[in-house]
Amino acid sequence: YFLCIAILLVSLVVLIAVDWSGLNVAARIAFSGLTALGAVMAYRIVRSRQEASAQTGNWQGRYIGHVYFTYISLWIGFVIIPALNLPLPQVTVPLVAIAALAIGNVLVARYRRRVLAA
Repeated sequence: YFLCIAILLVSLVVLIAVDWSGLNVAARIAFSGLTALGAVMAYRIVRSRQEASAQTGNWQGRYIGHVYFTYISLWIGFVIIPALNLPLPQVTVPLVAIAALAIGNVLVARYRRRVLAA
């Protein structure tokens, strides 16, 4: 998973660098934001590995939080892109994003409770 996040971030940066001169201002801002999100995801996945290695008090909760952030970020990306093609994207995109966040939060909270109770 760590390697996939790293490849994703490197590929994104390379693709943006190659196309930068052909992008309009809005696309540059959007892709810069995606790059920043990718950097935060990379940081969080590195932190999760550090938490798992150190295993200091309540490390499982912090580990799950870091991995959850990266996982939900990917899911949001995967559901927002198709939602842009639905009728009324200005309505469907926020609804789909909120639904993905809500479902992810419920599932991870249940998992976290089970792990931390053990």
